[in-house]
Amino acid sequence: MFSGMLALMLSVVAAETGNVNVVEPPATETVGGPASEAPAGAQATSPAPAMPMPPLQMPVTGAPATMRSAQHRVITNYWRHLNDILSAEAAKPQRDDRRMNVRHPPPRSFPFEALQHLTCRDLLRAAHEGIREARRASAGKPSAETDHQVEINVATALEYYPLLAANEEDFTPLLHHIENIATDPVMRVFLIRRCVPGLVPQSQLAIYLQEGVQRNRQEVQRLLLKLATDPTEYAAVQMAAMEVCYLFLYEEYRGVLAKDVAVIEWAAARNVPVTPRMLKAEDAPEPASVTQVGLDRIGSYMQDFAAALVRLLEPGANRPPEVHEAVRTLARRMEQEFPLKDPSVLQTALAVADANS
Repeated sequence: MFSGMLALMLSVVAAETGNVNVVEPPATETVGGPASEAPAGAQATSPAPAMPMPPLQMPVTGAPATMRSAQHRVITNYWRHLNDILSAEAAKPQRDDRRMNVRHPPPRSFPFEALQHLTCRDLLRAAHEGIREARRASAGKPSAETDHQVEINVATALEYYPLLAANEEDFTPLLHHIENIATDPVMRVFLIRRCVPGLVPQSQLAIYLQEGVQRNRQEVQRLLLKLATDPTEYAAVQMAAMEVCYLFLYEEYRGVLAKDVAVIEWAAARNVPVTPRMLKAEDAPEPASVTQVGLDRIGSYMQDFAAALVRLLEPGANRPPEVHEAVRTLARRMEQEFPLKDPSVLQTALAVADANS
């Protein structure tokens, strides 16, 4: 009854107002009665569309504001910028491992977040800037002291290089710096001596270099042979390349030898390690034919290296005394450790060098 009276009142109001269109809500079903009907005028008008909701905006995430500002600021000197970062990290409270109830404390931490805005190219630039700064600051000091400081600065700049390396394109510039005569000789020697294990203490950079060398063996072998035998090369670079080139070929030869069954059994029976020198013994083992193919290939490289090495002793090579001494030392070592196909190339050169010394 109440709903019927409400509908009658609404129709009277509509008539008094000149049949003005009134938008009514759609008819709803009342409890205990029929659905109410809207006035005729209301049926001719469609409901007004709802206002669209504003799109949801995702919260801004990412690096803190301080880190974003560091990433976007202009860096004019990467060596000083790197030192600022490392000084700030060193000033942070250090973790007291003695309070940790562990047998083996975690290894040293690296400032990943503080360095992630840099690239490998930036670290190489920092190394060059560190070299220039070391040489400026060491003006008038002995060259050995200056070179030592240059090496420290290079090690500082490149320590985190492997952490920022993303692909093979980051390894290639290191080879270019080894070969480039315009690169500071101390930096070149620093990189060369880390291409093979055993010459310097292992580090993240050394491991990264050695893994890259294994992936690029032919290119690295070509590069080392060129540096070790070039009569116009810097003496320090050449002497480092000599030693690394020999170890590079020696270890490759030993690796092939160590996979041969006959060689392994021969060494086990005598309780000696597998080395190329065992093939110089009177009762030397006979490697399998497939093994011998690999040994002959590497042995030919070593023979060529030995021949080019002793040519540096000739007067026409015009090499300094320290290079001559390095050649004689390495030639004697090669003669004792490696089974050259033609060892006379070393024996003749050494005899002449000893007679002239």
